[in-house]
Amino acid sequence: MAGIAVTHAKAEWGGVDEHTVSGATFGVGVAMALGPRTFGYVEISHADFGKQTWGYDAHLTENALRVGVNVRIGQ
Repeated sequence: MAGIAVTHAKAEWGGVDEHTVSGATFGVGVAMALGPRTFGYVEISHADFGKQTWGYDAHLTENALRVGVNVRIGQ
């Protein structure tokens, strides 16, 4: 997967500074059936919001690992 990520960043460094920033994101994942109505998944993603300068320099990134189970309800 690849796409655009948007986040609201808040820094407290001698005061509070808040900004909404955007950047690129990419990741990979695997899903598999655990039963007739149950599916499990694992995915890892990386988002890079680039260098931000708000009176100081910061390079904002996020790495996330997600693990989950989905259950289908109904027909």
